Amino acid sequence: MARKSLSKAALSETQVNLSESNFHEGWKREESLHSLASTCIPSDIIDEPTILDTNSLAESSRIHDEPIFEEEIVGLRSRIDDLQMRELELQLQFNRYCDLREQQFVLVELRNIFSLETAHAEFLDREISSMEAEITRLDNLGIQYLKILEHLEHWKSENCLLQRKLKKLLKKMKAQSRIIKEQSLRIEAREAEILRNHDALETRISVTKKLEEEIRELHTVLDQMQVEKNELLEKLDLAERSSASKVEAENICKEEYNQLINELEQLQKERTAEVKELIYLRWSNTCLKHELMRNHQQQQRQRHNQEGNSLELDFEGSGRIIHYDSEHETDDCLVEHNVPCFGAAHSDHDYSKRKKLLQRLRRWVEGGDKAKGKLAEKEKH
Repeated sequence: MARKSLSKAALSETQVNLSESNFHEGWKREESLHSLASTCIPSDIIDEPTILDTNSLAESSRIHDEPIFEEEIVGLRSRIDDLQMRELELQLQFNRYCDLREQQFVLVELRNIFSLETAHAEFLDREISSMEAEITRLDNLGIQYLKILEHLEHWKSENCLLQRKLKKLLKKMKAQSRIIKEQSLRIEAREAEILRNHDALETRISVTKKLEEEIRELHTVLDQMQVEKNELLEKLDLAERSSASKVEAENICKEEYNQLINELEQLQKERTAEVKELIYLRWSNTCLKHELMRNHQQQQRQRHNQEGNSLELDFEGSGRIIHYDSEHETDDCLVEHNVPCFGAAHSDHDYSKRKKLLQRLRRWVEGGDKAKGKLAEKEKH
């Protein structure tokens, strides 16, 4: 469009230049004709007084110079005809000049209009170019908008997929959290059970310590009884030698002696059984300590594994947890099977039985002391 407008403007400018050149040429021609007319027409024809003078002279000299005048009249007529023709030509040239002048004004107006139109055309050309740029920009914006729509659809589909994955992960996390809670509850139950076993073990250890102290006391008592037995045997021998009246007391002492011997044998048997039981208790104590240490290490490992893999658990981990729980339950079953072998009730019963035996031994010792006092009194008498 700009090129077309420029070509039109160039054509119009060339036409205006041609018209101006034609106008100047016509103007020059009119000026040349006017100069020729002024040179060809005499001054007596141009000025009216001079024409009157020539007429008067012609009338006066008509008589004398009629043939000459006739020739001159013919010549003048011819010149008048020429002048009339020239006048017509000049009139025509003047009319043409007026027309050309009007055309010049029209051309100036047209030139102004043309300049205005060219400016308007340039303005429109600029507007068109700006509109074309705006159209191209809008086209680019439309293309970008379509691309953005495609990207938006793509990201919407990606968002849907991510939401599905998120729902699946949330379900997995819920299941894993439920499994972890169950596992933590089981671990807490195991810890409580281990603490109970530890307390029971400590009570049994204290019981074994008490039993060891009682065994030591029994050893001291047995040593004392052995010494007293020897003393009593010596005294019995002395009593048998001293008098026969003491047969009844001797029989009583023999019965008591036999009873004491039986009780001592029973105590020795019980002591050996208690020693065996003490050895068994020590062995079970070491087993329990080893079992507690192993369970504690397993719990520490399990806690470490849970802390390291708490975010990476899946549904397959439930089988492992169940397997671990089964192993832990078997260990607990072993511990529970070991617990009755200690025989808490049995140990309490034995403890009460030993207390009774100790009380009987003390009574017997006290009775022996009384018998010694009686024998000493009899010997004095």
